[in-house]
Amino acid sequence: SGLMSRRVLLSLVSQAVMQNSRRIEIPSIKELLEWSGLGLAGQSHRSCQKNLFQMALMNVNLWYQPTPNRATVYKGNIFDELSVEIERDNQEVFSFIPSHVEFSQDFFDGVINGHSVPYLKNVIHSCKTAYQTDLMLWLHHRQSYEYLDKPYFLNYFLMREQFGSNPNQCIRKFKHRFKKE
Repeated sequence: SGLMSRRVLLSLVSQAVMQNSRRIEIPSIKELLEWSGLGLAGQSHRSCQKNLFQMALMNVNLWYQPTPNRATVYKGNIFDELSVEIERDNQEVFSFIPSHVEFSQDFFDGVINGHSVPYLKNVIHSCKTAYQTDLMLWLHHRQSYEYLDKPYFLNYFLMREQFGSNPNQCIRKFKHRFKKE
């Protein structure tokens, strides 16, 4: 739901595309955070574990539009498997160290395989909020459309349709929030 979950999922999807595999080995939380452009500081280790655990348990509904004339709705799990090693401490608190994740076959086939869009890693890693990340990924996705062979004007009404949480929100309020982010 936040910046870390987006970055972790994006880095795992990127690994799946580069390796052409549903199964991604995770050498360590530190390396996963490095893939994601995040540092190992403070609570980032536990936060990354929590995000992976939540992603493994959740069902998602995604509207995916690979071309202007075709859209796909994906409903289901992201992962079929999240394999972890459990470490207990003397206070009976445990943490888990992920060893690998395996994307569900449906997610891999419907969302990842053959549907990847190139992006500039340094641009995505420079984003400070989830909203900024969403915007930059959306712009990368839109620029990959074949029909964009000339400049394309993006107005606030179009942006509200994509990023607005309330379609009835006054355009002035959306514009203010958009500029603020």
